[in-house]
Order: sequence, then C-alpha cells, then structure tokens
Amino acid sequence: MRAILPLVLALAACAPADPHADPPDRVARRVTARTGATGDVVDGANAFAWDLYAELAAADANLLFSPLSVSAALGMTAAGAAGDTATQLAQALHATEPADAWHAAFGELLDDLGGDKARGYQLSVANRLFGQQGLPWAAPFLARCEDDWHAPLEDVDFAADPEAGTDRVNAWVAEQTADRIPELLPPGLIDTDTRLVLANAISFLASWWTRFDVQRTAPSRFRRLDGSAVQVDMMWLDLEEVEDARVRASWTDEAVVVRLPYEDDEVAAYLVIPGEADGLPALEASLDAAAFEALVAPVAGAGREEGLDEGVIGLPRLSLRWKASLLPALRALGVVDLFDGDLADLSPMADDGAADQMFVAEVLHEAWMRVDEEGTEAAAATAVVTKDVSAPVPMVADHPFLFVIRDDLTGSVLFVARVLDPAAG
Repeated sequence: MRAILPLVLALAACAPADPHADPPDRVARRVTARTGATGDVVDGANAFAWDLYAELAAADANLLFSPLSVSAALGMTAAGAAGDTATQLAQALHATEPADAWHAAFGELLDDLGGDKARGYQLSVANRLFGQQGLPWAAPFLARCEDDWHAPLEDVDFAADPEAGTDRVNAWVAEQTADRIPELLPPGLIDTDTRLVLANAISFLASWWTRFDVQRTAPSRFRRLDGSAVQVDMMWLDLEEVEDARVRASWTDEAVVVRLPYEDDEVAAYLVIPGEADGLPALEASLDAAAFEALVAPVAGAGREEGLDEGVIGLPRLSLRWKASLLPALRALGVVDLFDGDLADLSPMADDGAADQMFVAEVLHEAWMRVDEEGTEAAAATAVVTKDVSAPVPMVADHPFLFVIRDDLTGSVLFVARVLDPAAG
C-alpha cells in the first residue's frame, strides 16, 4: 500500500481543474424560461428595447443603452400613473398583462437577474425612489414600488436644497454602478419644484467563457460607414486552438451572428456583423424584436455544449459611453401626456391631491461599457424626474456592427451597443 499511495497522489495532483466549476455557494437561477406572465414581460420589454433602438439610432453615432434599465424606471413610473397617462405608458412598454400581474412578474424577473447570488458573473439591478419629504405619498403606490420593484422610498428635501438632492441621487447611482456612472443628474436639473426621482441602476461584470489571447491583439483597420478607416486594437480568438469554446455562429444573406458566452454560459454577447461594410443601416431598417430573435435563434440558448471547432473571431476592444435625454424618443413612441403639466395624471402617487400637478420633466439615461480580452463590464442608469407643473469562415467585426448582451435563460436584452467607430468611445 505504501508503494501505491504516492502514485495515486501524483495522479490526483496532475488532474486538471475544471475552469468553469460553479462557485461552492452558487445560487441557481429561478426564472429560466419565458413562461406565463414572465414570458409576456420579457417579450414586451424586448419589443420596447428595439422600438427605442429605432428611435435612438437615427443619430449617426455610436449608441449604447440598457433597455432593461429604461423599462424598469418607466415601469415604476407606471405604478403611479392613471388614465391616458397610464395607457400610453403601458402601450409603449408593451405591457399586455393586467397591472398587478405585470408589475409582480417584472419585479420577479429583476430580482432573479440581479443581486449577490455567487454566480460566475455579476449582474446587479437596483431601484430607488427619492421623494420630497413631507409629501403624503400614497400607501398603495409605495407598496407596489417596494414589494414588486424592490424600490424603497428615501426622503430628500429637494425644496430646501436641490443641490444636496442632486448629490444624493448621484451618489446612490455611483454606488450601484461601481462609480461607472458618477454623475447621472447634471447640475441644475433638480430644482425646488422637483418632487420625485425614480431611479434604476444596472451593472454587469463577466469573464468570457473562452478568453481572447492578449498576445494576439494588434492594430487593425476598421471601416466606417462612409468608407473611411480607423486603426483599432483588434482581439482575436482562433477556435482551432481551444477546447469547449461554446462559440456558435450562423450566416444569413445579410449578416453573420456570433454568440460569445460569458462564464456560467447563462448570459452571452451577440455580435451581429453585416455582410457588407456599409450594411448596418439596411439591417437596422427591418430590425425589431421578432427580427432580432430570428437572427439569434440558430445560435441562442444557455448550456448547450456544442460549438464551432474552427474559425477565427475578431472583435475590437471597446470603451463606450453614451448619455442622453429619452424624452424625444419616448414621445415618438406615444408617451405624450406624461411630459405635459396639463395632461399628466400621476395622482395615484400621493394622497390629498399632492400629486395632481405632477408631471415628468426629464428621463435621463447613461450607459458605459468596456470590452477586452478578459470579458465585459457594463453599467447603466435611468432617472425619471417628476416636477410640479455557412462553413466556418473568419468572423471579424471590422466594420459597423451590433453588440448585444442577452440573458439566455429568459431572452432578456440587457444592453445594446451600436458600434460605428470603436475609436470614438
């Protein structure tokens, strides 16, 4: 036995560790399919995502936003809306379930996606209400926000010190996004007429299931839509040199779609690379939720072990930041009364008529993303401010493309990036 034992120990020491082993305290996802009310919420949120994309992509520039963050902030707002204001919000958000079921299912989805749950990736989703202290906020509104949206009310004295109120909201957003969104609210937006800020923050940090080889990253040419070119740092992954990459790809006449999974193989990035260097506008013209799902369907799905065993992936390093008011886009999607002091009906937010003159003065969104050889980090925040009154071939993103982060268990679109010029930031 003494002669055998050292040999057994030597064999055990040589056994390779599983690079994708679950954390010992991993908490399994509960929402793993689009069923029942959750399915309707995901479908509606994704429909809103691509509706909003169509409006925001009209500008000839890079674009980055989290449709889930925007949906959450507007969903909380809908909890305190009535009449035509509520109807317009529900239609824009594609909220087809009865209000009670829709709010509960959306809250369940956000709770399952986010939180400290010891997974191979970090995804956090947080909501908060910042309300003028002393106002008689309505108990049903607060209960729905706290129970369904996990959004407690924090008292802030906007009327006495708007600057301190701005600092408090920005500090909360910065904390929730690891300082990636340090100043969502600009100076001067919050004033003495501000009554309520409904805020959402989402952050994401994940390593690739198979990381790019940093030694191969090199300057490469990226062709812009206008035919000009810019030098970018291009990352490379040769699938012949790795095992169990789980990279999947499909080809259509208009684009190649590449699925790059993150650790745990539950969330993945999808590259939609048009076949022609100037092909993105034509693809965007027909892009909606159904079209996107059709594009990714051949490669989508969590936990599928099959993948390409040959082919070369090329992806630029990305560092993107985007910030804008969403009011023009939301008006174009039919949300009109909410932003009109004479028409908005937010009366369910407070008792004794305290919210009868309230309307939404601004919807701000900011998003940040970094993509490198190790993985992806992304963050976004939204604030709703109410006031009174073929065969495998090289797959190289060397021309304008889409970069979409999708939760593959539910199909939820988390982040959407439109990359026209990686060098522009």
